[in-house]
This record gives sequence, structure tokens and C-alpha cells, in this order.
Amino acid sequence: MGRLFTAAIAGALAIFICNAVSWMVLPFHGEMLNTLPESVVTALESEPLPFGSGIYHYPGFEVMNSSENAVAAPRIPFMMVVNESTLLFDPRTFAKSFLFNLVSAALLLLLMRQTSIQSYSKVATLSLSAGLLVSFMSDFPQTSWFMLPLSYALTNAADHVVSMLVAGSVMWFIVRGKFDEKMDAGAPE
Repeated sequence: MGRLFTAAIAGALAIFICNAVSWMVLPFHGEMLNTLPESVVTALESEPLPFGSGIYHYPGFEVMNSSENAVAAPRIPFMMVVNESTLLFDPRTFAKSFLFNLVSAALLLLLMRQTSIQSYSKVATLSLSAGLLVSFMSDFPQTSWFMLPLSYALTNAADHVVSMLVAGSVMWFIVRGKFDEKMDAGAPE
């Protein structure tokens, strides 16, 4: 059991590091995010927002449910508003992110164990498939529903595929495919 736990922690660290490099070192995410114009920021700072924190879109559902098919600009399909003071790099955010990564790594490790994979090429195939599954279930549909650019979805998909491949590889090299009863019972090899 100790080796499986170590593998899951290492896999979570691998996912965390891959995502950190993607967002903080590589230019792809930053190039797609736009900063609000200074005039809008000044207006927002001068008086409080007339609405609370939440997810908003414009026009609202009442317009979307009307018989009109065309909507005049502007259209805001997805806007997150946090109407309170926050820390930009809150340690709790990193902790929550790591926990999500740990669950992802543990699930990938569970798939590796359930399929009794005994070769690295199969681990790589399973890991790539897991990353693609996440991408086709979450990133690509957002290009339709929230009108996100395809480049944004492709960048996020690359994050998922690469981080799952790296995590799967790291976990494989820790367990070396030895998903047998002795290892599960914590017995020395």
C-alpha cells in the first residue's frame, strides 16, 4: 500500500508541476487572456458592482429562450465575478488544486491497477487516453457553449494530455506495474 500511496503523491506532484509550468512559464495561456481596459477598471473601482459574486452571461436566459435567434453585440457567454477582496496567490488555492491533482492521479493509478498493465507502452496509451477523455468531455464542448476560442481549448487539452502522460509515467516507474497482492498488503518485495 505504501508504494501505491507514494505513486499517487508523485503523480499529483507531476500534474501540479506540469500545470504550473504551462500557466506560469509557457506563454500560451497568458497570450489568450485579456486585461480589462483601464477605463473599465476605473469605473469598477469608483463604485461597487450592482451585483454579487457569481457566474454571469449576457444576454440572460430570458433573451435566449425567446423566439429571436440573433442577439445584438455584445455577447458575454461566460464571466466570473468575485465581488470581494482575495489573495492572488492564496495558499488554500494551491492546497485545493493539489488535492484535485491527487484525486486525478489516484484515479489514473486505479485504472492502471484495474487493467493490470504490465508494459510502459500501455501505461502511456492509457494516460494519453485519460487526458484526451478529459479534454473531449470538458475543453472542447466549451468552444461551443461558452464560445471559447479553439486555441484555448487546445491549450487546455495539451495540459491535460501532457500532465496525465507525465503522471502516468512517474507512477509507473514507482510501481513498475507490480499491482500484486503482496504490494497491496504492504509486504516487502
